Amino acid sequence: MKTSTSILSVIFFLLVTAVATADDEWKPLFDGQTLTGWKQRGGMAKYRVENAEIIGTSVPNTSNSFLCTEKDYGDFILEVEFKVHPKLNSGVQIRSQVFDAPQEAEIAGKKYKFPAGRVHGYQVEIDPAARAWTGGIYDEGRRGWLNDLKDNEPARKAFKGDDWNKFRIECRGDSIKTWLNDVPAADLKDGLTPKGLIALQVHGVGANTDPLEVRWRNIRIKEISKAISRLIERQAAFETLVNPNCSHCIDESKRRSGELRKDERVLAWIRGKYDGGAIPVRFFLAPYRVISDTYGVFVYDPDAGYMRGFEPSLDFRFHGWHNGVMVMRHKDGTLYSCLSGRAFAGPREGDQLKPVATIESNWGDWLARYPGTVAYHMFEKYQPVETPRGENADSVASRAPADARLPPMTEVLGVSLNGKSRVYPIAALEQAGGLIADSFAGQNVFVLWYKPTRTAAIFAAEIDAAKSARTVTLTRDPQESSTPFVDRETGSHWDIAGRAATGELKGQTLRWLPGVQCRWFAWASEYPETEVFLAGIK
Repeated sequence: MKTSTSILSVIFFLLVTAVATADDEWKPLFDGQTLTGWKQRGGMAKYRVENAEIIGTSVPNTSNSFLCTEKDYGDFILEVEFKVHPKLNSGVQIRSQVFDAPQEAEIAGKKYKFPAGRVHGYQVEIDPAARAWTGGIYDEGRRGWLNDLKDNEPARKAFKGDDWNKFRIECRGDSIKTWLNDVPAADLKDGLTPKGLIALQVHGVGANTDPLEVRWRNIRIKEISKAISRLIERQAAFETLVNPNCSHCIDESKRRSGELRKDERVLAWIRGKYDGGAIPVRFFLAPYRVISDTYGVFVYDPDAGYMRGFEPSLDFRFHGWHNGVMVMRHKDGTLYSCLSGRAFAGPREGDQLKPVATIESNWGDWLARYPGTVAYHMFEKYQPVETPRGENADSVASRAPADARLPPMTEVLGVSLNGKSRVYPIAALEQAGGLIADSFAGQNVFVLWYKPTRTAAIFAAEIDAAKSARTVTLTRDPQESSTPFVDRETGSHWDIAGRAATGELKGQTLRWLPGVQCRWFAWASEYPETEVFLAGIK
């Protein structure tokens, strides 16, 4: 079949300009040679440039000194490396302010006076003292400590004395988070000043005449557009299930025979030991939404209409929603899209999780085909929770304007591979009789649809893990209901999991491609440049 996205998009849909869906590029705040773009405020400490470093040196009998950006910043990610003398306190100001004339302000019922030229605001502390609060957040010239590190032992241990350290600082709305050498440090909710300058502090040293130095280098910033800031954090909304006990589908079908329905929706992983496994949604994914397990990290986002799996890990937890898509948080604070598996915030930003081969199915159909596959041991504590009928308000509130090429709630099968992405509307699959032969990302593929369980999947047109390359050509067999796909080469019949059930190739599998059933608004949010397969849609 021929992909005709561009032609039919013009015929059937109006293509509108999409909202920005990617952060701006990283930009240096320091050119490595001069202090262009910076201005000193406050005390009289000395600032100079040497070996692509900004060096701040203390002088006696002066107040705190600040080298300030001439521009204000609101939502951003800031990274900076620093090295400090063990006797010098310092810090990095963010979203801070300075007034040319004296001013007064009332904050939380308390009045504050701000002298002319006094830098005040959020400071990410550089603290080489024994308490080791480097990475904590101090409100300079205002309220004092907002988020110290007295209860964060890993962050205190992360500081390297008399060596280079690295800050990562993320400001998104009222959220301010810091990392020290990739270890989570402060996590603060405070919206007092949503925008302000960035500054490098040299703390006053009283009468001490020793020239104490702090050095900064590799200072860069990434400003975040308002569209990207649509993050709603609700960590407490769903408990995450971690490493549950395992069993087999046939055993669990007997244990909970009166409660497991044949039409019970399941997320099935279709490769690996025991030929995979199945997770009944009502018992596990509906109440928990994220399962961190040694078989995989499994997620369920009913509002965006998808469930899928990623490489095994015990380190992920449910976190909230971002642009209408569910978010999970790694233990180091990195935030990942549950749909694409991409890290969009935190020290692993840009990381891509490896998907696990999964499909959606029904319990009765899966049990009949693969009774010996893995299931979770269904202790009494796992009680069914009906899938939600309405939309989650936080999910809705986090959504950006929808891509107009398809109605937002359109059911699609999306696939992303080698930097390219494409969606196949389920309506197109149904109209094609359940099989679309296509070419995508430089390879021949088959997109399959099994109506009895409303399951879509995409496979490469080749045998998985074959010793030598062996391709197949699939067609539909209208006479066979349970294994409706047959290859022309051998006449073997294949099921929706891409496994040959009869014929010469019985037991062989097709190479699964990372397809996921979801709603259009969610896919378009994650993959704004996606192609849309529209051939055959009327």
